[in-house]
Amino acid sequence: MATEPIRPLPAHASSPSRRGITDAAAGPMRVCTWNIHAWGDAAGRSRVQDVIAVLRTVGADVVVLNEVLSPGGPLLRVAQALDKDVFYGPAAYGGNAVLAPRGSLAQSLALVVPGGEARNAVVVDVGDTGISVVGVHLDDRHEAVRCAQLRTLFESIKGLGPHVVAGDLNAVDPEDHPPARRAEIEAARARHRLEPSMNDVVTMLRDAGYLDAARAGGQRGPLPEALQRTCWARTRVDHVWLDARLAPRATVVSVEVVETDASDHQPVVVTIDVGA
Repeated sequence: MATEPIRPLPAHASSPSRRGITDAAAGPMRVCTWNIHAWGDAAGRSRVQDVIAVLRTVGADVVVLNEVLSPGGPLLRVAQALDKDVFYGPAAYGGNAVLAPRGSLAQSLALVVPGGEARNAVVVDVGDTGISVVGVHLDDRHEAVRCAQLRTLFESIKGLGPHVVAGDLNAVDPEDHPPARRAEIEAARARHRLEPSMNDVVTMLRDAGYLDAARAGGQRGPLPEALQRTCWARTRVDHVWLDARLAPRATVVSVEVVETDASDHQPVVVTIDVGA
């Protein structure tokens, strides 16, 4: 595995400010994760300005973006529009970017495993909060590869303090949906020559002590309908999880999936209130 510190991209002409950095004891932090489909909608039309408009409305402190093809161009426009530092990690197809308050620090992790294309995670220490956000995008074809990538990620961040893992995990938890919908999902996956839905990735996260923000209240069974669909396949593949050090001292205030057609995925926005 390869780990390297990364500097923020040159999105701002001025020197770094400390504006927008939150004291961890001061209150809520909003985290958004969004696969922006190479800045295009489901038809492939460029929607950069619409992405900016959605993110301005969301008002997240930290934004994880998946399927960002390059560290320049549209990504810098978005960072400038939101007045945030932006960190980028390359991957075989579409890297990950994390937008964070000015003055944050970051590192890039290579997730290279047998049988899978090169993937990446970007780990950002969010200003003075004492909290890190890990932006990641796992394999889109095979659950075994996703699990191997997740094991590599766990090994790389085992010394990390309180943190959030957010991104397109390409993991479908069958429990998210009622039985009739599960049958529809499996039929659609078969038509697209995809593996049946498995919960191995979700189980790995839970077994490692992570808390699924969408189930922070301890609920089991199907999620509210508004949280069941984050992508074109009408399944929940975009996730936010709190690690075992953060979860006991944090309250998940809200979880929402924002309706938009600016990508073939929808943004997932989680508000976390972190106690002293």
